[in-house]
This record gives sequence, structure tokens and C-alpha cells, in this order.
Amino acid sequence: MKKNFNYADEPAGLWPDLLKRLKAQGTTCVRSRIPWGAHEMVKGIRDFSKASRLRIEKFLKIAQSEGLGVELEFGFSVKKDAFPNWVWDETRLGRVPRGGWDEECSPYELLSTPTLFVEETRAAYFEFVQEALPLLNLYRAPEGPIRAIYFDAGPLGLEQGPAAWDHHEEALLSQFETIGKLNSLFQTSFRDFSAAISPAGQKTMWDRRPWLAAHSLQSLRNSTWAHLTGDLPSRKIEPPSASPQYLIDSTLIDWHSERFFPSSPLGLSSQNSRQWFTLADYLSARADAPILPLSSAHPNLPAIVFCGKYLSRESLKKLPQSQPVLFPLLTPQYDETMSSVPRVSNWISKSLEIDDSLWEKVRQIKSEVFPCP
Repeated sequence: MKKNFNYADEPAGLWPDLLKRLKAQGTTCVRSRIPWGAHEMVKGIRDFSKASRLRIEKFLKIAQSEGLGVELEFGFSVKKDAFPNWVWDETRLGRVPRGGWDEECSPYELLSTPTLFVEETRAAYFEFVQEALPLLNLYRAPEGPIRAIYFDAGPLGLEQGPAAWDHHEEALLSQFETIGKLNSLFQTSFRDFSAAISPAGQKTMWDRRPWLAAHSLQSLRNSTWAHLTGDLPSRKIEPPSASPQYLIDSTLIDWHSERFFPSSPLGLSSQNSRQWFTLADYLSARADAPILPLSSAHPNLPAIVFCGKYLSRESLKKLPQSQPVLFPLLTPQYDETMSSVPRVSNWISKSLEIDDSLWEKVRQIKSEVFPCP
């Protein structure tokens, strides 16, 4: 059994008793984040020494003495010490859904925050990571208690502001290869990729093919994060265990910590993205199991999949191959290249209307398609 225990949140003198108590409760491994702001309160001076206030080595030794494994996580949580105070003053800020930090606010509200898409912030953060890793590697299992070290972008992974698109032209070139191919897919007539990434060009792409535009920008953001984080693995989303699993195409929406947010990169939005967020919010409030993004699908469980007429090739690979897959709304017709999606024998299609009675209809179909054992 794993439990969260953030060493920076508790006085060091209480660590032995608190960890002993967790062990007595059946905990086998504790998870803790490594807060940048707490370890680098002064720019360039990183506090990892044995005599430091946080004394991370002491924490690791106590955990090991209690027979506890440790999983550590670099990244950015909702805690104030996620960033050093000086970062707020010295670098350009990004824009992320405020709901990723504050569950009480509107999901449409955006918050200005430091972002790793800004070069100065990124360089400073990874200097911090590179200084911490050699010390932590000394405590890796089997000799030490550390079982894994992860990176979690937290709400920063949902960057909506212009900072994320500094290399957008290069990314579009990688995705589409030629401007002619981009124009064919989006039904546009851009001269070159520079015209496509201009504010007017982005608006045109979003208006013409909102799902394709959202997929393109989401792919850019994901590939940029993968480049930024290097060899640090991300913590995987726990796959659903309920049968059937409820899955939704999250191309037009964002997802973090079991919450959905409307996606409006660069301030762009569309009626499609707003409607898709409303649907996700509606389903999350009524379903008897979590509604998860399609990327977290379990390949061996039957599924109820909410999607439109588009579905990416990567998402299609996630669908169960031998279990029933119910599409209550639409069956996907096209992928991100506008190629036809082949029908699969285990797919079951319906054409329900999105209205206030949608969930009752889904429940009825569910009992028919997936009878209880």
C-alpha cells in the first residue's frame, strides 16, 4: 500500500513517528514530491546538504530504517513552494487552467504562473534537477529505499498561453512535412508555415477544422514536454478497473487529476470544444465510475467510448481489441490525416442525442450490452 508523505510539509523532528505510524497502518511505500521552491529559496543556491533545513538524506534513511520504500516526484503541485519566489519576478509567465490549482474556481478561468516553456525558467529548473539526481541516485534500491523517481508537470502540462508555441513552426513542419499537406487537411491556402502559425492563421485553422487544430496543438505540447523532461519518466495514469470502462476523447478538452478543463490554446476556442467540455462535465457528475481520457484505456476491459467523428490513430490503438466497445454518440470516421477509420467487429454503435436524458439512455444500453455476471 502506498501513501503520500511530503517531507517538506512536516517538521523533520516528527518524521520518525509519522513514518512509523504509516508503517503500522500497512503502508509499504511513501510518495513524496521534491519542491523546487523549498530547496532553492535563493537563486542558484540549492539546499541539499546534510545540515540543511529539509535534510532529504535524513528522510530517506528514516524511511529505510522503517522498511518503507520511497517514490520521489519532481514537478509542480498546487503547493506554494512548487516554485521559488524569485521565479515569479524574473521570467515570463504562462497561462494554465486555474482549476488545476484551485478546485473551487470556474474551470474556464485561467491563471498566470511560471512555465517551463520559458527558456530561463526551464534552464534554472533543470539545473536544480541535475544537482539533485546524483545525490538521490545514491539511495536507489536495492541498496537504498528509492524505488522510482518521476516527473509530473501538474497543471503546467495544460499550458494555454503563447509561451508553449515558441517552436510551433518547427513542430508543424514535423507534423505535416509540406504546407500543401497542411492546406489540404485544413482547407486553407497558406503561403508557408509562418503564415499558418500567425494569430490569423491559427484562428483560421481553428475555425475550419477545430478537432484537427486541437490535435495539432496538443501533439506539439506533448512532444515539447517529452523533450523538456528528457529521461525522467512520468507517473502513469492508473488504468480503470471498473467494467465497462468509461472513456472520452480528450482532444478538445484537457484533463488533470480527474478533472476536465475546456481547451483554448492561445486563447482560441470553438463551439465544439465548449460543447465537448460540457459533455465531459455532465458525464463526470453522473457516471458510476470515473470518466477517463482515452489514453488511459485498459486493453482487456469492455468500454463505453464518447467521441465525435474524429479519433486519432494513437487513440484507436488504445481501444480493446477483443472486448465490446460501445459508441453511444458517434462512431469515429476519420483520423488526424483525414483517412477513414476502419470498422471493427467488436464495435457497437448508437446515435444518441446529447441532452438531459443522455445518461439514462446510456445506462439502459449498458445493461443490454454489458449484462451483469
